[in-house]
Amino acid sequence: MNKGITVYRGERGFMKESFEQSADADIIFTIVTRLEVRKLQNIVRSIDPKAFIFTQTVREPQGGIVKEIVKH
Repeated sequence: MNKGITVYRGERGFMKESFEQSADADIIFTIVTRLEVRKLQNIVRSIDPKAFIFTQTVREPQGGIVKEIVKH
């Protein structure tokens, strides 16, 4: 999708009675427009059908590779 990403090193876990099952995991953070969310979800699901996807609204991203909205 030609987007910048940040990759965090994380750890997956399952806590029922104790933290017994864990595995290393990459947490990939990126910003897309609301119109691109479904496309990104489809891409992620095609790679990893069990992936955990979290979405949140961002009001004013700055810096990095963020396209400026050109107002005429």
